[in-house]
Amino acid sequence: MGGTDTPTGKLGAMVKDANGQLIDLARATTNITGTTVTATQFKGYVQNIKLLADNKVSFELTQPVKEIDASGITVAGVTATGASFENKTIKDGSGNMVYGSVVTVTLPDGSLGTDIGTGADAGKLYKVGTGYQTNTLVLAQDSIKTVAGVSVPAGGVTVANSDVAAKDYAAPQIKKIYTYEKAGSTNGMIDRVVVEYSEAVKAADINKNAYTVEGYTVEDAYVVTANPTTTASPTLATTGKFVVLEVAESGRLDTDKKPVVKQVVDIRDTEDNVKAAESTASVATTDTAAPVLLSATTAQTNASKTLLSGSKAFTITLGDDLAGAYGNSAKVQIVADATNTNKVEATWDATNKVLRIEVKDAGTGTATLNDVKAAVEAVQVGGDAGDFVVNVGSNGASTIAEADAGSAVSFSGGNDVVTLTFSEALKESTIDTANFTNDFDITPATAEAGTAVLSTDKKTITLTVTTADAQVKGASIAAKTNAVEDANSTAADTTPVTIN
Repeated sequence: MGGTDTPTGKLGAMVKDANGQLIDLARATTNITGTTVTATQFKGYVQNIKLLADNKVSFELTQPVKEIDASGITVAGVTATGASFENKTIKDGSGNMVYGSVVTVTLPDGSLGTDIGTGADAGKLYKVGTGYQTNTLVLAQDSIKTVAGVSVPAGGVTVANSDVAAKDYAAPQIKKIYTYEKAGSTNGMIDRVVVEYSEAVKAADINKNAYTVEGYTVEDAYVVTANPTTTASPTLATTGKFVVLEVAESGRLDTDKKPVVKQVVDIRDTEDNVKAAESTASVATTDTAAPVLLSATTAQTNASKTLLSGSKAFTITLGDDLAGAYGNSAKVQIVADATNTNKVEATWDATNKVLRIEVKDAGTGTATLNDVKAAVEAVQVGGDAGDFVVNVGSNGASTIAEADAGSAVSFSGGNDVVTLTFSEALKESTIDTANFTNDFDITPATAEAGTAVLSTDKKTITLTVTTADAQVKGASIAAKTNAVEDANSTAADTTPVTIN
């Protein structure tokens, strides 16, 4: 066509139905024979059920509709929130052209999946959260009335999957986007993003250029059947609901970040329904990357014990391998010289955690404080000197005799202040301030106890260890499973770090 020509056409013989719509007499027929029908007869009018979206279904009636009541229609057990119809010429089950109606039913958002069952569940519409429903479509009495006066009869009409199987016309949708550090990478930097779809998508459509992740470079993309979270090497699949994006680390602590993710190419489900490329992100990313314990450092106050009194007083302070809160479980004891070795001896009983000082001579022996000092400071617990430091009283010539022997007494006053640094802010309510052992394990210590304080920026926890059964410095500390969380309720990584 060109110029000013105006196209013309000719309609066939047309009349208006009782609803005011045109009917093509040359093509349209009707198979209504009366205004009263049985449930079985009405069910026979229903055909071509289509799943259009996770909240929308359509079906055809081989009769034109006059009135429809959405409140009387349920799909997969979900009551409709809206319903509309369009009377038009359609094909019946025998391929004949009839004047009927296409009914579109709207449900609450997300009521259905975007896929239908397979195998024994073929054609069954999926209700999110409860599984496949036996009954695809249920029509209550009078929920649909036709132009000819036919309506859904008393008792309603149930259209089961065995009557009319639904077909999938719904495009896959992005349901959720997750962030992670994959296994073996616990430096507080995201290196994996997972995109979850409402149904399986084709791996053939997926590559590293199919997505953009704001602030990150996508290095690889592949499909898997289950969310791999932090798994090191997931099993690839030809179709699956999860697309894994391996991204280059940003070089900054970012386990709390929610980068914008866009699907920038068309993606198909297994029925070739297309989720179109996005110009703007359709789903906000969820922070599921675990907060990571990056470091643990300690400052120690060493326990001590002052023995005897007056001019005989001298103080033993724990150091090196026995420093800190370990001192609260250590003891010191003056004992008689049972072996009559005629010398001062100091030994460490590792089983009972007791420093024993033997006086020089059985019965009448005495030892100077300086002799005791030398013997005590020579004791090695961790393989080198420095585990005990002695401060002699003002009169260094004073002596200790066997008569001073007594029960073992505890060192006191020692503690460890351990500072834990995390990759992101923590949820204050998950920190047990009265007893940090509910949140953290120290290995090899088994009887540690103390308090915890969360910093103002919530990224640092200060533990004051007041008791412990082993040296804390050099031990390992880790968050307990599901104990400490970030602001998004993601549990902290449980990889242990060394307390330095």
